[in-house]
Amino acid sequence: MVAVLVYGCADVTWLNNAWVRRHADQIVVTCNHSGEVYYITCDDNHWPLELINCSGRGDINILVY
Repeated sequence: MVAVLVYGCADVTWLNNAWVRRHADQIVVTCNHSGEVYYITCDDNHWPLELINCSGRGDINILVY
């Protein structure tokens, strides 16, 4: 039997009303309607996305590039 341990966070594929860019263990989230920017760091193999609030005008989903 072989055990494989994986460290790090999975890619974020989309967030409502936001652009998402990944740089190693950090994502940069920019809200479409306000331009507000969030810098989120991978924490214990998950993204603390509950810190992001891009609610507002529009229902646009943006893919990670």
